[in-house]
Amino acid sequence: MGQPTRDVRQGISSSFSTFAAGLNDAMLLVLVVLLFPLIILLVGAPIALMVRALIEIAHRF
Repeated sequence: MGQPTRDVRQGISSSFSTFAAGLNDAMLLVLVVLLFPLIILLVGAPIALMVRALIEIAHRF
């Protein structure tokens, strides 16, 4: 009688581990999707401002 209970517990534990791993992957994907545009803005904005400043300086001379 004790053996089936252990199998059920292992099945639940295994199922929960799989669910937790999937949830972890989903949260990581959401984090990457949200941070990617932010990184583009943080890197791209200063570069765009420097290019614009260089163009303005070039037009003055």
